[in-house]
Amino acid sequence: MTKEKKLRFQTPIAETSYTHLTTPDFEYNDDGVYSVMLVFDQRPQFFDEMEAYAAETFGKKKVSLPFKKNDEDRWVFKTKSKYRPKFFDSTGKGIPDEDVRNIWAGSVVRVGGTYKAFDNASKGVTTYPSRVQIISYAQSNTGFDAVDDGFVHEAVAQDTFDADEDQF
Repeated sequence: MTKEKKLRFQTPIAETSYTHLTTPDFEYNDDGVYSVMLVFDQRPQFFDEMEAYAAETFGKKKVSLPFKKNDEDRWVFKTKSKYRPKFFDSTGKGIPDEDVRNIWAGSVVRVGGTYKAFDNASKGVTTYPSRVQIISYAQSNTGFDAVDDGFVHEAVAQDTFDADEDQF
């Protein structure tokens, strides 16, 4: 394989799944990985571009691609990086890192980044997200329904390091 070339991609607007965009996932990598799976009802055009790039790079060999059709007949695209992407609102304005909320599964985003070929134990195309446009946030789902007349947490002043020791 010749010198690797990185190409750019930008997804259409899509729903997120298995989202680790604001904090890294350490489950399979001690250094942490920022990643997201996007779900599309129809096959996006940029998949064709990635397939053509893979064919140009590897010929007719079977290769790993960052997308597939799932059991629900929807297209799933996975992208990951060791670097945290930059975030933008729906108007394209940058969001400071400290203002970005957690992006839960079910949020709606558009992702841009780069892709390149890899040729190690296996061959294929991998993608790296570098920017995320947040269209809408999904609410966190705790799995609990509200209970009438139950305990309700209210914000209370937190103890501080210089608190008066006589209070304790």
